[in-house]
Amino acid sequence: MACATVSPPPGRGVIIGAYAHPATMHFHLLHAAGEAACLVDPGLYVATAFRLRRVGDGAWREVPLPQLEDADARLKMHGARSIRLHGNLHWLVQRGSGSAGKLQVLVFEPTRERFRLMDAPPRRRGEEEDLARSRICVLSSGKLCAVAVARATSTMEMWVLDDYHHCSDDARISGWRLMERVSLVMWDGDGRRDLSRTFTSETQVEAVHGEVEGEEVIVRNGGEVDAYSLRRGAWLRVRGISSSGGPVLDVALLAHRDSVVHHDEIYSTFTS
Repeated sequence: MACATVSPPPGRGVIIGAYAHPATMHFHLLHAAGEAACLVDPGLYVATAFRLRRVGDGAWREVPLPQLEDADARLKMHGARSIRLHGNLHWLVQRGSGSAGKLQVLVFEPTRERFRLMDAPPRRRGEEEDLARSRICVLSSGKLCAVAVARATSTMEMWVLDDYHHCSDDARISGWRLMERVSLVMWDGDGRRDLSRTFTSETQVEAVHGEVEGEEVIVRNGGEVDAYSLRRGAWLRVRGISSSGGPVLDVALLAHRDSVVHHDEIYSTFTS
């Protein structure tokens, strides 16, 4: 039940991740120095350097990036959106720009305090790598999932990484498998809606598992939330996020998962 105030390193940047070290359980912060990518894609961030700090220590220290093949070591990423899986932190990043840009998954290993890169799912022939309409999340099965939206076909591809632990540094052989291609066109009380048209760099995507619908993909655009049931193959419009003054736009979507420990076990632990 304690808190601490930590000063950021000098210059522009954002906190992109936080974790408790597996061995010491000391709390750490990850910071990316850089600047906003552009006004067109406000949710994207161009990182030029990464720094790490243990809360309670006096200084930030730089963590080197993996060796990149090209001279451009800058990485475009979704600011402050890390995905935790198998004890590591993950971000979907893009190297380069335009049609030459390449999507990859940046992985940070807390135990070794190092970054590494993994392949992202392959794209269809003729399609550009588009970070603004791509996301990663974690399925309830414990598999890394990548989502790619194609406006030309109004669809969303869902890829899963079946063999995470055999993806070595700078993995050249991708283990991604196309799990499902979902139509983003739906009909509701407001008529025809196409989520691919409203999907932007600030749209959030999460995967959750419910007792009734099973695995669901949650998509949030501003104050609007939609859920896709993989079991039924159908979309469900979720009540929008609002306040007494109207729709709430500046919100964050967090996936909640029940503890694997039974409630009576948690209770006995705290009272013993």
